[in-house]
Amino acid sequence: MTNLPDEIDKRLNLIDFNELWPGFKRYEYALYDDEHVILNDKTMERDQRFMGNTSICYEGEHTICGYDPMKMQRFENWVYHKSFLGINDGESKEFIMGPIVTESEDEDFSRVSRYYRRKS
Repeated sequence: MTNLPDEIDKRLNLIDFNELWPGFKRYEYALYDDEHVILNDKTMERDQRFMGNTSICYEGEHTICGYDPMKMQRFENWVYHKSFLGINDGESKEFIMGPIVTESEDEDFSRVSRYYRRKS
């Protein structure tokens, strides 16, 4: 999870939030998994404030929270899913047990173009 904040910062720095909506601004964010939270370049143990994808008031600041339960590893347009992958094509849903690697056409990791898994 430690490389993800740098990638998110790069992408957020490209956005003109006020152009999207007058008065809209960038907020701090926290990323967490089952054990740890990364917030403002600090790693700490997760507590009950970090539950679900939500927003909280942390030390007086509005903070967006995101959960990475599978501790996915990303490289360019490839993602390694340790536990499982859920695919929904709009008509049917499929859950594939991991480990599995997905490939996307661009950097939108939610739009899977191919997936690869070891034959059992």
